[in-house]
Amino acid sequence: MRLVRLAAPAQLVSCGLIAENVPSPRASSPAERLTGARRMDRYAELGCAAAAAALAGAPDIRPGRGDGTWGVILGSSLGCWASNREYLFDLEHRRPAMLSPALFVRTVASSAIGEICIAHGIGGVNETVVSGWPAGAEAVAEACALLAERRVRFVLAGGIESPDEVLRRQHRDRRRSEDLEWLPELLEEAAALCLLTTAEEENPTGRLRIVAYGRGHDPRGEWSLSTALQRLEWPTIESVIVTDPVPPQILGRWQEEAGGRRLLRFAGGSRAFGAAGAPLALACAGRWLDESSPDGGILLVARGIEGGIAALVVSS
Repeated sequence: MRLVRLAAPAQLVSCGLIAENVPSPRASSPAERLTGARRMDRYAELGCAAAAAALAGAPDIRPGRGDGTWGVILGSSLGCWASNREYLFDLEHRRPAMLSPALFVRTVASSAIGEICIAHGIGGVNETVVSGWPAGAEAVAEACALLAERRVRFVLAGGIESPDEVLRRQHRDRRRSEDLEWLPELLEEAAALCLLTTAEEENPTGRLRIVAYGRGHDPRGEWSLSTALQRLEWPTIESVIVTDPVPPQILGRWQEEAGGRRLLRFAGGSRAFGAAGAPLALACAGRWLDESSPDGGILLVARGIEGGIAALVVSS
């Protein structure tokens, strides 16, 4: 994976965060008021609630109806898994006349983007990345590329995970049967969407910038943190945040390669946020930068079980 430096850094305007088993956004939520969330599955509900919260954090910035200068890029490791499972069960056990067309629509991984775009009149580029735990970081990286190419002026980007109890049970069984104790015990429900732009004059309060990004595949765990840091000469990286659980041998090697820099685990041990982990960490990056040097930077690294890997370099 090569880190690509952005000539025009992406500015973080605001974030919408839904995490750690919060009550259902169906109860008088912004998503329901804007879109009628009762027709959605949990995957789309979480995405719409996070999008509404991100836009609420920037009340003076709004897309016009069908606005092609706005985009949405979402990442997920699970997508609409629960709706797919429900639909396939109904397909096998119910008569065709009893199958719900609404449920069939929810079996498309891009359904959450469709609901967000309809609710807010976004008519520009949209994409759903379903590549595992790094998908949220990849979505943000793709958004940075779109902004750098001037294909959009504003973009909502981040990750959504909506595991149901069936999937959580399967995950726990896999963790025990394959002796993968480094995997989290609990897959968390979470959504984190970031509003990004390069138009600094329209973002007077935003100071967090994404200055570089990278996407790649590392099935053998050979990606070198030290090589990535050496090739990235600016800004000075003072901390490395690992946003997803990784095998202990990889984490130990990264710890050595970090040198004197802090290496922190955003999520690990008992729980993980999947594709929402990196966007959640990005939302917290401003606080971490305040605690260190204001001229420094943070490298966020997301790595999935299958070896997908993505990185974001953040500075103030």
